[in-house]
Amino acid sequence: MAINPVKIDDAFSHCTQVAVEDIPAIVAAGYKTLINNRPDAEDGAGQPTTPALRAAAEAAGLYFVALPVIPNQISAEQVAEYKRLIANAPRPMLGFCRSGNRASTLYQRAQALYQEGSAPTQEAGSCVSGMCQWFKSKCLIRRLWRALKSR
Repeated sequence: MAINPVKIDDAFSHCTQVAVEDIPAIVAAGYKTLINNRPDAEDGAGQPTTPALRAAAEAAGLYFVALPVIPNQISAEQVAEYKRLIANAPRPMLGFCRSGNRASTLYQRAQALYQEGSAPTQEAGSCVSGMCQWFKSKCLIRRLWRALKSR
């Protein structure tokens, strides 16, 4: 399988499922961190496991991060954990999941959190197409909704 990364910014790209055999191409493309956002066995036995990917990535000199999330169920806690995990990860990073959507969503939501605080290696507002502002607005609306519901 050949990887076809989609670049979000200079620090992050995303792609579909990575196989152990893809690791040399990822290193050759210049990536320093590989991020797995898929739960193991999501597609059954044909999907490489996190331990197998971690071993291959680390043997090739990549920093490896695993934060598996379920599609359309990404929580604020998972975004905060993702932000913490990638804060000092070597750049550029390549995140992956089944389609690339979860990897991209996590990164862009973490960027929105950086805008609220401070980004150690990213400029505020570096997300493409204004997505960070959209996620930030969505997060603020959720907070307001929760506050109103708790009354």
